[in-house]
Amino acid sequence: MRAAWETVASGTGAEAREALRSLAPGGRDHPLEACAPRALEALAPALEAIIVDADDALAAPAMGTAVALARAGGKPGREALRRSGLVERAFAVQAGAAPPALREETARLLGIAGGKAAVEWLVILLAKGESPEVRAAAAAAVADAHVADGGLPREAIDAVREAAARPGAPAVVRRSCIRTFSRAFDAFRPYGVGGLVEAALADADPALRLDAARFFADHPMDAHAGALVRALGDPDPRIVEPVADALAEIRPPEAREPLERLQGTLRDPAALRSVERALKALGSPR
Repeated sequence: MRAAWETVASGTGAEAREALRSLAPGGRDHPLEACAPRALEALAPALEAIIVDADDALAAPAMGTAVALARAGGKPGREALRRSGLVERAFAVQAGAAPPALREETARLLGIAGGKAAVEWLVILLAKGESPEVRAAAAAAVADAHVADGGLPREAIDAVREAAARPGAPAVVRRSCIRTFSRAFDAFRPYGVGGLVEAALADADPALRLDAARFFADHPMDAHAGALVRALGDPDPRIVEPVADALAEIRPPEAREPLERLQGTLRDPAALRSVERALKALGSPR
């Protein structure tokens, strides 16, 4: 950590950005993964100074390092974040004219911190005037706030639903909303988000279709069996796999014939296993 910070302090802009990113845990093998809360407490004053005083190209990686440390630390990391001055700094960033990259990282930080004021800012960031990347970050952060707070206020639920349903909404925003529906499903379940996800199953964007299929694999719904059966015709085997997993749970009889056709044509092993599992769940034809 000390060596990396020397580069942050004295290196070129590119070197400083890379050194900041090296401090951000990204997996179990990262040296700061096990001590992320303490590392965040130690680094928070210096990170805040960078966010306040450095140019925009360095401020966003500094905020991103705080986000990664807080996330890696779990509940103790969230508590360390709340004790630092970074949450207040995040509010100040969002109130100003910060560039999109910094606003994205700040949205992520507010989601991890949670709390009423943070969620209110996330609702503001989901508004149409922000860039698609900032709105996507805010939608994802709502799921983090759900974890932090153990629930979501109705205005946050409505903001994510409206962002997903807005005509012409970019795929990156809709994907993030669908992932938040899934991660915070107990909050969104009473509000009928399945229809929004079903519409995404037929979208031209394959990444959006994949997120929609994964939603139904995690949260199978009988009401959307017809759309899932139609999605078995998707040319992307990555999408067929979670669709078949969802059908294995809801077992609509009309899925048998398209599943049997796929069984003879699929070459992707994971998709084929899911199709075979779905056929087994359907049982012998009557």
